[in-house]
Amino acid sequence: MATLPMERMSPERFTMIRITVQGVLNFPARSLRSSAKKSMQVKVMELPPNNPESDASLPIPASFEFQNGQVEEDSVEFDPPRFFQTDLESHRSWFLDLKLCDHFGVEVAYAKIALDELARRTSWCLLMQSTSDHNPLYAGDVHTKHHSKRLTKQGIIVRRPCFLLLEVHLIGGCRRQDIYQMRSVRSFASMGSVNSLSSRAGAYVPGLGLRRRRGTRTRVFMVTRGTRGDVQPFVALARGLILQHNCEVVICTELNWKGFIKSFRAGLPDGTLRFRPCGGDTMAQTRTALSQLITWEGQHYDFLQSLIFSVQERNFFPSEGCCYFWAHEEQPDFIVFGFTMCHVAMILGEGLQIPIVGFICQPDHKIEERRDISTHLDRLLGPTRQAMNSEGFNATLMSIVQQMSMRGVGLNRLRKTRGLQSMPAGLSDSMAHFDELHRKEVPMIVPISQIALGEYKARLPQYIFTDFIFLRTEQDTLDEPISKFLAQAARAGRRVVLITFSSMPVGERTILEMAIEACTSEQLVFPAKRGSNGTSPVGVAVIAMTSGQDHDPAPPETMAQVQQLSQEGRLMVRNSGASFAALFPKLDALIGQGGLGVTSEALRAGVPIITSGILLLDQRWWAARVAELGCGSKPVKVDRLLNWDHSNDSTRLVKLLHIALDTSEEDNWTLRAKQVSAQIAHVAMHDPDGVLRNAQEVFTKGTSQSVILEDCYEENRDCCSCIARQARCCCRCIERCLRCIFFMNVPTLLYVFLLLLSEVFCCGPCRRRCRCRSKKEQMMESGEESTEDVSGDSSSDESNARLPRDSRGSLGSLHPWSPVRS
Repeated sequence: MATLPMERMSPERFTMIRITVQGVLNFPARSLRSSAKKSMQVKVMELPPNNPESDASLPIPASFEFQNGQVEEDSVEFDPPRFFQTDLESHRSWFLDLKLCDHFGVEVAYAKIALDELARRTSWCLLMQSTSDHNPLYAGDVHTKHHSKRLTKQGIIVRRPCFLLLEVHLIGGCRRQDIYQMRSVRSFASMGSVNSLSSRAGAYVPGLGLRRRRGTRTRVFMVTRGTRGDVQPFVALARGLILQHNCEVVICTELNWKGFIKSFRAGLPDGTLRFRPCGGDTMAQTRTALSQLITWEGQHYDFLQSLIFSVQERNFFPSEGCCYFWAHEEQPDFIVFGFTMCHVAMILGEGLQIPIVGFICQPDHKIEERRDISTHLDRLLGPTRQAMNSEGFNATLMSIVQQMSMRGVGLNRLRKTRGLQSMPAGLSDSMAHFDELHRKEVPMIVPISQIALGEYKARLPQYIFTDFIFLRTEQDTLDEPISKFLAQAARAGRRVVLITFSSMPVGERTILEMAIEACTSEQLVFPAKRGSNGTSPVGVAVIAMTSGQDHDPAPPETMAQVQQLSQEGRLMVRNSGASFAALFPKLDALIGQGGLGVTSEALRAGVPIITSGILLLDQRWWAARVAELGCGSKPVKVDRLLNWDHSNDSTRLVKLLHIALDTSEEDNWTLRAKQVSAQIAHVAMHDPDGVLRNAQEVFTKGTSQSVILEDCYEENRDCCSCIARQARCCCRCIERCLRCIFFMNVPTLLYVFLLLLSEVFCCGPCRRRCRCRSKKEQMMESGEESTEDVSGDSSSDESNARLPRDSRGSLGSLHPWSPVRS
């Protein structure tokens, strides 16, 4: 096997890498027209690293195009194979983008790989993904159970992933004139056909369908998909299984997280943490205009949240073929799956007869009720929202979505083509797959501390609760800019606030407006913290993380205020991430989106939380748990944080931050957060990151207490049972509808009617209009007086001198009803 040279070559010698395109394996030729598959093309493009600071020193990217690829049954062959070569030393951190095009040049699929990683093996099988939806391509995608049985008897696996076959050769110590000579020679090595690649490689090549040899370690196969918050707990669990239980772990997830997973191989034995692609790109789907619109409007309409909750697992069904292929090739001892891959894991476990263990980070199946009720219309629609947020409504909608067979990826079609019993048809007001797992006694482990759940734990008796799991390494340190900013804030005695919304599309404009409001508000001035150099009251310091929020950039006026506050050491804007493990203990308050990762880090560090953002799915659920613990606020929509609060004469953001940072009250959020943090630390004992406990529980349930699924959904499948089940479901639906109408909607309508009567008889609109007019007159008078006072007073406060003219809640330019404070 070729290895990379550790030392850099001399200036006159280079390490060349020659990459040969052998062909495409398991190509779905039936999906193309006859004229389009006359000849196939492979276009290769070099992609420089995403580092704009070093653009001037980077070489010019090159592109290559190979034509005359011949389609033969389920493969594409280049005879003779085509190759290209490049300098490895100057392109070590570059990527290769390989695109497969048809006869007319239309892109069919693509694959990506880093150049330095490509040089570590002599043979590669790169998964081909569709350019339209990023899902993997498959050959042998059958649509009937009989066809599936016929292929299975012949030893052919259904839905075989499509791979691009490459061979790699390193040419070390080449002189400059040798490179020019090699590039000028247009000779192609005769490397043979696609089918003989495995025999030439002489070693195991992932993707060829050959089973990997077993070793002495217990092999664990993990399947998960989603954002970084869905992948990170599995990486932490994998490290615990490897270091504590002598396991070898294979994580099957999206290609985007390949570098993230491999970056945590430090300190692990060689070959114990592997990555396998399952296709798909969740981050690309969330960046589309339609997805961002649905996500943003989902905070206002609960039906959209129910729809997102119902289709999230359905969107991952196209990855079933890759997961099945890799599980068949790896032959693990047991499988660990996440919440969004439950159906796929059931197919893998039952089809391959492998034990499965659930590692669920979202235990509840209903959507938390909206707490931010501010209008009469919200109160009027309260019963309707309760019905839509219930588990029964979400289960019914999920059963409809999952049984829809669009593009051949319906749930029952997936199960039937694997020779498994289909899921019972019809509607159900309960999660049928979770009910089946509970009936089969499949262990479902939830990495959540029981202290954080409180009394809510009694509602979820079917789960095994352990503790929060954190991904900790020796690299969990703060870089110099953040450390400098925190040290400057500590010397001044300022309280530090962090604003982060992760991947939620809030926008840079909104985040920076919130940061400016917090820095310039007069109500967020507190006595200097103990141990600081300051003695007079000071304002807060804010760290605003805007990575991935460039879809709504801030205007120049806002950026000017940000620059001024940054020069004063009051505000820091970060376009990159930071180690939460090192940062959170130094914070005094947090404004976050309410996900599991951010919330668990804040509870562990004892930091009060203000939950805001888009507030989708589990974010509302976690906000409700934090409010019940007394460690933070109820969930507040991000577009309402900057609204004016007449009772507090400030914005809602300032009001909530004042509650979070003010420690003068006996029962405040900060004190309660410290108490909860101490309780969690006491339960964790010698396992502060929760890895040992979670790894022990998963390993025990996957080995000595393992469960293999057999004959799922076999009970009550006859006609009479189906009719009885649907009748019971209809009766429960009618009962709940009547209960909703007579016991919830009628009182709500009466309440709204009484509110309208009180508004009419008490002349509410007129009184508010008169009050608004009187406030405007007072504002004009106080504005003239404050102007005279400011011009005659030379000892004005320094913080008032730094206030921007157009900041909210200060000079009343955006809110004419707010009086000016001199």
